[in-house]
Amino acid sequence: MKKILVVRHTNRKGSVGGKGGEDALSPLGIEQMQAMSRKLQELGYVFVLFIYSGLNRTKQALEIALEVLGVQPVRLGQDSRFNFGATLTQYLKDTGGFYAEVDRMKSAIGSDRKLTVADALEQSMYARTGRQFVTEAVLELATELKDGKTALVTSHAPWAELAAVDPNTMPYGIGEGDGVLYTVDGDEIVDSVLIEAPIRGGSHT
Repeated sequence: MKKILVVRHTNRKGSVGGKGGEDALSPLGIEQMQAMSRKLQELGYVFVLFIYSGLNRTKQALEIALEVLGVQPVRLGQDSRFNFGATLTQYLKDTGGFYAEVDRMKSAIGSDRKLTVADALEQSMYARTGRQFVTEAVLELATELKDGKTALVTSHAPWAELAAVDPNTMPYGIGEGDGVLYTVDGDEIVDSVLIEAPIRGGSHT
């Protein structure tokens, strides 16, 4: 078994309720990422491979994690499949289109409960395409790991959670600093578990 932990970057400068902002972490975001990294350390995670989506805020989050974990990797890898940007532009044009789609999905389910990945997969081409990208990225990354080893990825939401094994129980729009731990057996993702950040932050949904 191999594991890939995909963590959403933490709070951004200028963000309101987890929405919008600059491509850089705020002081709160730095504190959130430090706390999440300590939690991962306390839980006993040891990472051997480190990837970010290519955006500055995910690189900054990863660098904070490395500092807390006391790791000095040979390199930091980039994988654009962990970046939602191109897919959002293709299907929703911009963040305004994304939030409009979220509002439509909430109206469609007709309740106050939080959206799940299953809701998004049923109603959103953005989510369905994202699921394909994230699944492919996780499985390919697993080929670079030896059995029993774990990789750390810093990414975005709603995106990091889209490859969930059980979409009905995985929230669509995980919080700032939350992570999804994927377990890979051979060429299949066999488990996915949400790990919540100790300092709660905003969500896009």
